[in-house]
Amino acid sequence: MANLIDYVQKYGHVSFSRKKFNDLDNLIFSYLSYLNLSGTIAIENGHTLHDVLEDYIAKNRYKDVARLGLGKRDAYKLAIELKDAPRYCKVIVKDFEYITDDDTQFGAVTFVISRRLAFVSFEGTDQTLGGWKEDCLLSCNYPVDSHTLGINYLKKQIKMTGPRIIVGGHSKGGNTALVSAMEMKGWRQHKIRAVYNNDGPGLRKREYESRAFHDLKPKLRYIVPHCSIVGMMLRQPKPFVVKSNQRGVFAHLPMTWEIIDDKLRRSVLSKHSQALNETIISWLEKHNDERRAKMVNGVFDLLYSSGMDTTMDLHNFKKGVKLVKNLKGVDKETRDLALSLVKYSYENVVGASKKAMI
Repeated sequence: MANLIDYVQKYGHVSFSRKKFNDLDNLIFSYLSYLNLSGTIAIENGHTLHDVLEDYIAKNRYKDVARLGLGKRDAYKLAIELKDAPRYCKVIVKDFEYITDDDTQFGAVTFVISRRLAFVSFEGTDQTLGGWKEDCLLSCNYPVDSHTLGINYLKKQIKMTGPRIIVGGHSKGGNTALVSAMEMKGWRQHKIRAVYNNDGPGLRKREYESRAFHDLKPKLRYIVPHCSIVGMMLRQPKPFVVKSNQRGVFAHLPMTWEIIDDKLRRSVLSKHSQALNETIISWLEKHNDERRAKMVNGVFDLLYSSGMDTTMDLHNFKKGVKLVKNLKGVDKETRDLALSLVKYSYENVVGASKKAMI
């Protein structure tokens, strides 16, 4: 079954004026935000996507990028196909940003497709523990740091006399796109044409029931694979479900989503994904924001104190031994949550990344 690369190879010669922007273009631009363009000409505005990607590929080896995560690996593969494709190569790249520390992981870049349309892309979670901590804090804080950064970034991109804006991202980037668009007011809200949350977390109950989300909902395109995991976090509207050729964590990757010609292949949500969403909602109902935050901060304090900075550290034996020692003295619920996170991350992130290297 075809995937995004097949789509680019088939329609990459067709301009946006002849073939309108669609769901697959959204996935492509959302993927590109995974590329760390620091040190390339992208730090200067006004360069074409062709020039930016050519510079990036010249300065970064596929083998090195692939070690940084599956999203970055797939983005590199797409970059090779996109840089010479007439549909994409003349798109203007501007305002690349990347920030990461112990509590925050944020990436954003804007693609000016034409005088009338631009795509603001937010990066999903990479392998830094700061990114994973923010994912967990979505259950108890609003806004988290990446939300605030996203809101400020989007405000700067929306100009009164500028192009209409499509906002999107994959994984946590999809959630950042959703929240950033929700917080736009007045004429800025009017300038937003569409919002894509591609298998990203949803919202807490109070934000899900807010007027801001209600007003934005008609513009929202919420896409998940048939066996979604990340997209089942928190509350979300009925999704557009697509067929993935993989299961588990691999299904999270849009490169595995099946395509028929120029459209995503529709499917239905698996019973496992439905059950996972119900389990998460049930856990949220049992704990208030204060208790959730205490548990999340406790877990990541344990990980950091054990010398862990990225998900790849979770299979480091010495750091693992230190973590086990540090677990002594913490309450059972926090200890269980820490062990569950390590188990999930090893099986679904580290294991997947190691398999991807084969």
